[in-house]
Amino acid sequence: MPTDKHVIALFKEANPVPDPERLPEPQLNADALLASGELEPMMAVPQSSSGRSWRIVAAVAGMAGAAAVVAGTLLFVGGGDPAPDDDTVAVETTAAVTPSTSAPTTTTTQPADQPADLSALQEMVDSYYKAYNSGDAEAARALISPQSVDLLPRNLEFWIESLGEQVTAECVPSVDISGGLYCVERYRDQLHGPAGETIRATFHYIDRNGLLSRVHDRFEMRLVECAVLDYRCPGDQVDVVGNDVTWSYETFEADLFSWLEHTYPPVAESIGEPTNLSYSSGKPDAGAAAIPYVAEFVAQSEAWPRVSGHRDLAGMSVL
Repeated sequence: MPTDKHVIALFKEANPVPDPERLPEPQLNADALLASGELEPMMAVPQSSSGRSWRIVAAVAGMAGAAAVVAGTLLFVGGGDPAPDDDTVAVETTAAVTPSTSAPTTTTTQPADQPADLSALQEMVDSYYKAYNSGDAEAARALISPQSVDLLPRNLEFWIESLGEQVTAECVPSVDISGGLYCVERYRDQLHGPAGETIRATFHYIDRNGLLSRVHDRFEMRLVECAVLDYRCPGDQVDVVGNDVTWSYETFEADLFSWLEHTYPPVAESIGEPTNLSYSSGKPDAGAAAIPYVAEFVAQSEAWPRVSGHRDLAGMSVL
C-alpha cells in the first residue's frame, strides 16, 4: 500500500501549481475532491493568489469503547510557497479537559435534631403568670395575643381582681406543637381555695410576634361549661344526671350561701343568691362580701374540704 508521502508526490506531479499572476483565483470545492476518491485519507489543495496555502486534513480517531468518531480538521498554514518536500501532517483531535474553576462542593453533615431553645418562651410564660398573680388583670391580658379569644377580659377581671385567684404551673416542651410549651396549670382563688377546691387546665403556649398565643390541649375535657370558662372546668364533677353536670365549685357556693343565710343573714342578703358567687358568672361585689367568711364556714363544715372524690392538687405533676 503506497505511503502518504508517495500519494502526495503523485498528486503534486499530476497537479502542478499554476502561476497566480496568470490564472484567476481558484474556487475550492472540498466536497468534490473528497467525492472523486483521489485523496484518501487526506488531501492538499492548490494555493490561493494570496500566497497562502490551505491544507485540509481528515483524520480518523479511534475512541475507546464501542463507538468510532471521525474528526475532520481544517489546518491553516500561513505565508510563503510550499517547500518541495513539505509533508502534509495528519492532526489527531483530542478532547481537551478544562480544569473546573468552580468552588469545590462541600458536604456538611447536619447534627442530629437538637431540642429547641425554649428559654425565651419560658420567660414569657413566667411573666404572664407573674402578672396574673400580681392581681393586675390588664397586665396579664396584655401579654396574651389577641388571637387567644378564649380568655375573656370580664372573666379575667373577676377571677384575678375579685376572687384573688393565683396560678401555679409546670411546663415541658410540647410534643404536639413544635417550638411550644405544654403547661399544666392549677388555679386557686380565695373563695373556693380554703375548701380545697382548685381548677386544672392545660395549654400549649407559643410565641406569636412577641406575645403569647395559647392552644387548649386536645386531650383536656371540652364540655360546654368548661369551654366558656377559658377551658377551665369549675372543680370536679360531683354529680351527672343525663347531660347535666354538677361541679364541686357550684356545690360549695350553694353550701356557703346557705350557711350565710342562717349565720349572717345581712351578708347573704347583700349577696342576693348563690349564682352571684358562681365562678362562671359571679358578681364582684358578691364575691367580695363572701370571702371574709369562707374560713369560718370551712372550719365548722363536715363536708368541706371534701374527703372523697377530690383530686390531690398539692402534688401536681406534668409527668
